Amino acid sequence: MKLVIGGAYQGKRGFLMQRWDVCDREIADASARRDPDIRAIVNYQYLIRQQMEQGLDPADELRQLAGRNPEIILCADEIGMGIVPVDRNERDFRETCGRTLCLAAQMADEVWRVICGIGERIK
Repeated sequence: MKLVIGGAYQGKRGFLMQRWDVCDREIADASARRDPDIRAIVNYQYLIRQQMEQGLDPADELRQLAGRNPEIILCADEIGMGIVPVDRNERDFRETCGRTLCLAAQMADEVWRVICGIGERIK
């Protein structure tokens, strides 16, 4: 598994497409479609939110995903920076997302941070 993180609209999708030669049809947007033969999931933070709303444990779901597809590339926005949300549900989402991405980073073979389309390997 590989993890790509960075701020919103920082070129993460383009980076992973170029770095690992992934084409559009091999990428699932977590806020949209789910195909069994994908190589990458972008907007992974939205999948974490959906799992929380369904009463699922995102950490367990991550372990299952990695077991089914150990070569998957996960791409997520960093959402833990900035002002802490007033809404309790948003704070819970932010915390769960952070903890899930920490687990993903531990499990990943490679972790990349992308800023302005430039990837820096941090693991």
